[in-house]
Amino acid sequence: MTAKKALVEGQDWAGYQSATPSTSGIHFAIIKATEGHTFVNDKMAKQAATARTAGLAVGFYHFVRDGNMEQQAEFFAEKAVSVPGDSLWLDWEDSAVSCAEKDAFLRHLDAIRPDHVNGLYCNLNFWFRHDTTSFCGKANSLWIAAPSAPKGNPGIVHPWDIQQYSEAGGIDRNVAGFASRQAMKDWQNRYLATKPAPVVPKPTPKPPAPAKPKIPPFPGASHFRLGHSDPAVTQLGTQLKKKGYSKHNDGHHGYNPGPRFTKYDQANLRDFQLAHKELKGDADGYPGPLTWKMLFS
Repeated sequence: MTAKKALVEGQDWAGYQSATPSTSGIHFAIIKATEGHTFVNDKMAKQAATARTAGLAVGFYHFVRDGNMEQQAEFFAEKAVSVPGDSLWLDWEDSAVSCAEKDAFLRHLDAIRPDHVNGLYCNLNFWFRHDTTSFCGKANSLWIAAPSAPKGNPGIVHPWDIQQYSEAGGIDRNVAGFASRQAMKDWQNRYLATKPAPVVPKPTPKPPAPAKPKIPPFPGASHFRLGHSDPAVTQLGTQLKKKGYSKHNDGHHGYNPGPRFTKYDQANLRDFQLAHKELKGDADGYPGPLTWKMLFS
């Protein structure tokens, strides 16, 4: 795709960055609001106030995780400090979230926040290898992460509105395809005449009787070697997170279980072993049959 003729500069901010980032030389800011079902960026309100004081076009994004898409969309809509006319974005980077689930999130978000432009953020790998529908919200708004591509030319055919073109210095830099800051704000305001649909609370279902946990067979110690990838590692990490042993992570998006056995998996498993007297005598962060059984019990 050829470069867009007009581009304005912007940044996206998350909780690991300053609560009052510099707005010099930029025209828009998109702020991380939420992640999954429980995480809220505690710097979001100050970051949004900083952006609004500087007159920037403002947006918010939700880092989607595996789980109920409607509940995550409602959690995002509730917690984001957005006002009508701000843009809302789904950050799709977790391979446990399918393309169909991505589409379901965006459609439900539009139903409960029809006065906002909503769109999709993803990187080139997800766009080319995970997406099958090219659905980017009702306004067909794609925010594509392509930091290795030239600014303004991310190397895709599909229309795009924003490109993340650099991560240098710990700052996510973006360009948007608009002639000016006001043109971007006008684009974000396009649905302001639409009245939001009321959110009808769902009845609380009667909780089912607790099921006896099913313990999968221990796959063997050879499946857990640092740097080695195996589906059993994802099973291990998912269960560690479920049990609340997930404090060791890369400091950006939290502990994200995956198929590669990392030092964070090992450290979190060691914490689990140290917390159980039957395991603490051999707490090395590698699973054996007893560790596996107790983790899934």
